[in-house]
Amino acid sequence: MFQNNKIIKILKNVKKYLVEDISGSLEKILIIDDKRYLLINDQKKGSYGKIKFYSDEDSNDFICKSALDNYSLASFKAEIKIHSILSSFQDIYLKNNIIPRLFYVYKVDNSKFKELMMEKYNEDINDMFVNMDINNIQNKYLFIELLYQISSHLRILQKYFNFIHNDLKPNNIFYKLIDPSKKVSYNNIIFVIGDFGGSSINFNNNLISGEVKGSSKELIKEKDLFMLVHIILTFVKNKYKNNLIRFLNKLFKNEVYINMAVSQDNKWHKLYTMNKYPSIYKPNNVLKRIKKLYPQFNSIY
Repeated sequence: MFQNNKIIKILKNVKKYLVEDISGSLEKILIIDDKRYLLINDQKKGSYGKIKFYSDEDSNDFICKSALDNYSLASFKAEIKIHSILSSFQDIYLKNNIIPRLFYVYKVDNSKFKELMMEKYNEDINDMFVNMDINNIQNKYLFIELLYQISSHLRILQKYFNFIHNDLKPNNIFYKLIDPSKKVSYNNIIFVIGDFGGSSINFNNNLISGEVKGSSKELIKEKDLFMLVHIILTFVKNKYKNNLIRFLNKLFKNEVYINMAVSQDNKWHKLYTMNKYPSIYKPNNVLKRIKKLYPQFNSIY
């Protein structure tokens, strides 16, 4: 996938993230490369990691992530490697970010857990899409923009890394506004993919994988978008669900598994472990469908 000189270049860039001289203090100050970062809120715990928010002396905000516990440590170690390689790749070769940019990988004092310091985005997209009325034209275009950007990201990652996220849900996609003074809209938003604790990549003939329910180490091109679409459908408010089903059936040629997109008894968990996923959800196919059905739509990506 990569020539040797490009592999060497990426690996050299990865090493720049690794920092040994780190110190913390009782005043909630983190010092890295003589730069001071102030902890601005308490830790937030997710399913697989702890999140802390820092701000530097220029009021730039950052997210720092570490393993939740010993149980999640193996997946977090894989996430460090995957995030470092993908971030290095995009820093060198891509114009637009497809994952949150990584700044440092480090340990604080005598902690046994490493931390990642990365670019902070506004939030994940969960609340945005739970409350989405697809009959509103602006909302429809916002949904299409999400699919277009994420499909474009996945196409690149699949091509160069045999990347599979394995847990691509709204909580693992983050956004920021191009112009913060304006409201959320399809032409004022950037989406990126995050949280790689269950992901798998192949780089330099090495398979690097984390662990989540139903994780696949082999590339299944259609799995990630299939999961994303069906998890959004699972948790969208009931008053918007039927309209969303009609929209998705049109876009995905009636390959929408409504019986699995159900939160009751956690039926949606079966989305992780299907033996086969419809080919219409391959990133290239999704991009083609958008261009065919919505020729008037122009993505910002």
